[in-house]
Amino acid sequence: MEFALWGLFWILIGIAFLGCFISKFPGPILALVAILIGKFFLPAGELIQWWNIVIIVALVALSVVLNRMIPKWSESIAKFGKGGSWGTVVGSVLTILLSPAITDIHPAGLAISFLLISFVVLPFIFATIFEFAKQKNLIEAARSGGGATLVFVCTSCVKLLAVVYAVYLMIFNN
Repeated sequence: MEFALWGLFWILIGIAFLGCFISKFPGPILALVAILIGKFFLPAGELIQWWNIVIIVALVALSVVLNRMIPKWSESIAKFGKGGSWGTVVGSVLTILLSPAITDIHPAGLAISFLLISFVVLPFIFATIFEFAKQKNLIEAARSGGGATLVFVCTSCVKLLAVVYAVYLMIFNN
């Protein structure tokens, strides 16, 4: 039974991780569900303090609020369509797929900085390309791609923080 619960925990965390990069997908909420399963049903969860659960709930609430507010705020900078949103998803997935090759770069600081830069640059490039494909001129497409990238980076960072914190609690709290 414990093995099945650990499997469920890691499946939920994996889906939550993907949800950090796909808008309209409840990544942090799944991380919260996973940590609650760990807290109540796994022996490793007994060591998790309630204030840690409160932190994850606060991060989930913050991500939900930011998911609603940042797109509206970014419209004042540049409107973007589904092409910009899909471009950021494609760019981030490409970065994830390239991350094993990127992490082979030595020293580690260079690899980490390259990963962080690529999580901004590749989504911007693909958002701009996808917006340009919608019959916009390049300047408008770049502005729309920048707005889509801003929304993507801001919302993904908070979502990732919630998911990484849930994993940290279950692994390093023992």
